[in-house]
Amino acid sequence: MILVRGGTYAPTTNLQILKDGTPQSPITLTAYGREKVVIDGEALPHTPAPVDAGIRNSQRGVIHMEAAHWRIAGLELASSFLRPRNGADVGARL
Repeated sequence: MILVRGGTYAPTTNLQILKDGTPQSPITLTAYGREKVVIDGEALPHTPAPVDAGIRNSQRGVIHMEAAHWRIAGLELASSFLRPRNGADVGARL
């Protein structure tokens, strides 16, 4: 289990998940306790990018996963540039 402390993280490269868990021992990536974890992808290269942009698959998205038997929970994936003028959050809660 990987526990992430609360806060807003703004990675400049995406999170690469390349190591497999197993059916008996899946790997869990989750927030520590009830702390709020936000991973803001605004600082990633190619953000924002046009729909037809030539971005390699491994560089797409804030989390790139080429692994099996993972569970991701309690994290919010966001992008500040998507927030509407009213300040509402836009993203995904996992």
